Amino acid sequence: MNPLNAIRIAQKENRFSAVLAELLANPKVVAAVLAHIEGLPVPIRRQVDWSIEAQTYLEESYADLVLRTSTTIIVIEAKLNAPFGPNQPVGYAKWLLSQVEQSKAEVGLVLLTPRASSSIYLDQARERLKASKLSDVPLYSISWEEVRDLCRTLGQEKAAVPAEYLLNFSDLLSEEFGANVDPLSEAEAIGLVSSTFTNGFIKMWRSIEDILVSLKRSLKSVDIGKEEAASLDNFYAGKYITYKKRLYWFGFWANAWQELRASPLWVQMPDRMPPLSEKQRSQVELYEFRNTWLAPVVMVPRQTVEQQVEYAVAQLRRFLELEDG
Repeated sequence: MNPLNAIRIAQKENRFSAVLAELLANPKVVAAVLAHIEGLPVPIRRQVDWSIEAQTYLEESYADLVLRTSTTIIVIEAKLNAPFGPNQPVGYAKWLLSQVEQSKAEVGLVLLTPRASSSIYLDQARERLKASKLSDVPLYSISWEEVRDLCRTLGQEKAAVPAEYLLNFSDLLSEEFGANVDPLSEAEAIGLVSSTFTNGFIKMWRSIEDILVSLKRSLKSVDIGKEEAASLDNFYAGKYITYKKRLYWFGFWANAWQELRASPLWVQMPDRMPPLSEKQRSQVELYEFRNTWLAPVVMVPRQTVEQQVEYAVAQLRRFLELEDG
């Protein structure tokens, strides 16, 4: 990542966190956010009288947000597609464990990230905590998009004061992550697909080729089919991938995009997938579509082509290696 871009992202993370800290001072806002943190125990969600701190130094690094009650401490680390720092999130976990030892507090570490990169950050955080023998620290997540939608809803309902602050922050997050749009109508989807295939197909195909070439460099045992596996009538185009004798398909599938909305790029998983463990299911989001299982390859807006390819390859590797255990 360009160092200047990293600085800009870090500054934006700090600004967003500072605004969110002010909004969380309102009991209705903090209750709504806690209710949407995935996996957070219900007794913690129902607590009141939270104190909110922004940019708090915790021994080894600054935490974006620290939420406290008399019995609970939650550290929130906000990310806008910047990598973890040298002490992140290990420094936060060490500090949280020290609080458990000192005051018997319940603790939690929450990652606030773009929805598209949530699983990537969670995987990296788990690996770092495991390597430092800190896996006992509970790890949770929430997306900026969820915060955006919560602020919009509370602002429109005037459920929290000042409502205009909530709406302004929701608008700011919409500029960064996009607005929460309604599903495409059939006519809109057909128009979009037709436009993509007639005007932008070559560019889309080159992107798929770039991703597959990079995947082959990253995972030598992968075989990429030479022929296109495409159907203009059914609006999909891609190639077959063979990995450890398992057959996958990767490419652009407009009908899946229209119905499932997660992404225009998909991986079709093998026909005979063995039952997945709870850990495996937590590593990938699968959709059942037309008697097959699909996994979305999500793309993050405002990234360079090189960053998009790198991010797509990381997801593809996770899908291919899923059945390895």
